[in-house]
Amino acid sequence: SFVELLLIAVSMSMDAFAVSICKGLSVGKVTPKQCLAVGGWFGGFQGAMPVIGFVLTSLFASLITSISHWIAFGLLVFIGGNIISSAAACSPYSRKSLPALHRNGNAAPSSAGPPHSATWAQ
Repeated sequence: SFVELLLIAVSMSMDAFAVSICKGLSVGKVTPKQCLAVGGWFGGFQGAMPVIGFVLTSLFASLITSISHWIAFGLLVFIGGNIISSAAACSPYSRKSLPALHRNGNAAPSSAGPPHSATWAQ
C-alpha cells in the first residue's frame, strides 16, 4: 500500500541522512568526486535492499511463515538480553553519580556560579 511504501521511504531516508551527517563530520575537505561516490553507494544500497528483501521473502515465505513469530521472539530476546547485559556489565553511572532530584522529579543545579553555567549537583 501507499502508506507502507511511504513509511519505508521515510525510514530509509532517515538512515541515509544520519550516516551522511557522520560521514560529513569525519572528512576534512569534501570534493565533488567524494560527494558523487558516497551518493552512488548510498543510492545503490538503499535501492537494492528492498529488492533483495522482496526476492528473499518471496522465495522463502512458505518455509518461514509457520515459525516467523518464534524467529521474531528469538531476535527480540537476543537484542534485549544483549542490551541488559551490556548495561549491567559496564555502567559508567552509579547511584552516587546521578544528579540530585527535587521532590517534583526535576534535577537540581548547584548554587555555584551563574544560572547559565550551573553544574548539576552530585
